[in-house]
Amino acid sequence: MCILLIPRKCTGHLASAGLLRRKTPQRLIPALPLRYDSFMDTARIEQFKAVLALDPEDVTVLFGLGQAYLEADQPAEAEQVLRRAIELKPDYTAALHLLGRALEKLGQMDQALKIYEQGIVVGERTRDMIPLEKMRARVRRLKKAGAGT
Repeated sequence: MCILLIPRKCTGHLASAGLLRRKTPQRLIPALPLRYDSFMDTARIEQFKAVLALDPEDVTVLFGLGQAYLEADQPAEAEQVLRRAIELKPDYTAALHLLGRALEKLGQMDQALKIYEQGIVVGERTRDMIPLEKMRARVRRLKKAGAGT
């Protein structure tokens, strides 16, 4: 079973495309032993792609797709999608943080450090504290490991 949380503004698009059968209220589901494997990664990525086809400039969906790629251990694809999200919304601190993580997975530590530093500047301006603190922590770890020297 794969559960995908869809932004409320996208449910109308999904219903009109025949991808959503009915609207159901969100409710708590009892904890089930779920296997998170490559099939679920692929299904989740395909769901995000379907929503993205309806609105290619939706930064929230681009972020979700980038996150799904990253969780599926596909950092190169995540990098492309997240760069597109940041191009559309330059002050998207969560996307900057995730892009830095993708670059780290690709072994591009100096690039990741630059993205994190850019994200810190944006985060301080927008007061987006959670991604800001995460990026500060990543910068400390990268500098401790010798990146950017």
